[in-house]
Amino acid sequence: MNLELLAHASLKIENNNHVSLITDPWFVSPVFFSSWFLCPEPKIDEKIYNNTDFIYLTHWHFDHFDYKTLRKFSKETKIYVPEFPSSIMRQELNKLGFKNICEMTNKKEYILSENFSIISHQIEHHDDSILIVKIDGKVIINLNDAKPLPSSWKWIKKNFFQPDFMFRSHSIAWSFPTKYSLDKEDESFFDKETYFSEYMNAMEILNPKYSIPFASYICHLHKETLEDNINLITPYELQHFLEKNYFGNSKFKIMN
Repeated sequence: MNLELLAHASLKIENNNHVSLITDPWFVSPVFFSSWFLCPEPKIDEKIYNNTDFIYLTHWHFDHFDYKTLRKFSKETKIYVPEFPSSIMRQELNKLGFKNICEMTNKKEYILSENFSIISHQIEHHDDSILIVKIDGKVIINLNDAKPLPSSWKWIKKNFFQPDFMFRSHSIAWSFPTKYSLDKEDESFFDKETYFSEYMNAMEILNPKYSIPFASYICHLHKETLEDNINLITPYELQHFLEKNYFGNSKFKIMN
């Protein structure tokens, strides 16, 4: 197995037979009306656009479903998406020229190749999905931005406790405190400490061999959003928090 973090929430996962899956490809800055830029900017081999077998898109947010990047891929690439109760992902991919699209049933296992399968666990209230990858005897859990409810954690822990790799976002992706204010009693639900604790909680629940921060490699370069950078969480801040507060067995590994 080969596992590579390409950019932000984009993983390249390749089995021993060189069958490859890429998640959430976003390689071309910016998105969200020129407010989000990739940081660091990825160095992508152009061959990847014609040599990728499968793509999985976790959800429709533009840092995970990037039209500019998707246009570069061969239209023969098979794309897997969650079968959300309400979704325009298939229709939008059709408009981009992709026809080989599979909407995945929640919790159903799909075989990509020998010793290579994927499961989409959909967080319906949040229109997000968790991707579970079983490859060459290893298990990868891609939590990206998903906020699992207790029943989801229970199901994942029952079926995939102690995975080899856990990937999870490590920084805020909301408009507080830069664009909105909250009542004082609500502010604590959106501070950095809360995000640190949520990440650590995922490690404690799943107890992965390796815990890897990702899906948060952005910066703000537009003149109207430059000040927002101060509220981002770097993986090194998270590492510092875990060194002081986490006492489990998982190894925290920064890949980017």
